[in-house]
Amino acid sequence: MKLSTKLPLLVIPLIAGPMLLIGLLAYQQLKDNAHTKGQQEIRLLMDSLQSRVTQITEVALANVSVFADDPLFKNYVLTDDLEERYALMQRPLQSKLASIQNIYPDYYEIRVLQPDGFEDIRLTNRNIINRTEEEGESPHFMAIQQASSDLLSRIMLNPDNQEPALYVSRRIRLINTATESFRAEPELRGYLSLTISLQPLIDMLPSTPWNGAELLLTDNRHHVLATSLSAEQTRQPFSDRMTIIDEHPQAVQRSSSRDSPISITAGSYIRICRYTCCCPKQNCCGTPVISAGWY
Repeated sequence: MKLSTKLPLLVIPLIAGPMLLIGLLAYQQLKDNAHTKGQQEIRLLMDSLQSRVTQITEVALANVSVFADDPLFKNYVLTDDLEERYALMQRPLQSKLASIQNIYPDYYEIRVLQPDGFEDIRLTNRNIINRTEEEGESPHFMAIQQASSDLLSRIMLNPDNQEPALYVSRRIRLINTATESFRAEPELRGYLSLTISLQPLIDMLPSTPWNGAELLLTDNRHHVLATSLSAEQTRQPFSDRMTIIDEHPQAVQRSSSRDSPISITAGSYIRICRYTCCCPKQNCCGTPVISAGWY
């Protein structure tokens, strides 16, 4: 074989090899940059969601305490004479609660619960059927009964309308100074409960800037409460989306933070985790989560 024929066979691999290597390295670098940018965008979005949830919850916790300290409310729950309570005091209190809903329309349900869970007053600014007045066995009522603090917030589905809501409740312990000593132990008089719409938070879910990405709002058992994808996009009714994230191959693990009313993690092929590692082999439990990623 002539040298003119052998030379290209020797030179071409020497040129093509480094070029191919450079191309592969450049491709990997671009892929890593896109991956990093995606992580940063998801973290920024989840930070925004976390801030919104924290803001809604903190304001609600402060408000329910203010409402519970209102003299009209205190006099109402301290009135043992049912005829006097319902005939003379209930309407003024309902008017007071209605004025609160005018200021905070997202507080679409305000309830005064008796110590056994019976709904003494229920005021709503929506056309929602009340499925039961006996809340004694409801998950939220049992949780506030067992809570160490007089304040409790939970995110869960409202059984009356099947929509995710923030429940904020205050345990009412008061001394009836008209009949009891100032040194007496405060007695449980009932509970004040707010049901708060999460629509402002849900409206933020569709703002994902990535094709094929999905944001999920789940309860503390990881049942899906809301999703950034519509029923048409998911090709199934929203009711069928009420599945447990644990069953998905890319499971979302719980956050180690138990103080937050809702924790943020993300699980998907890009493996972003705010507080802990995603592990499909471990059971998911604990506080509610917002998960983000490609499923």
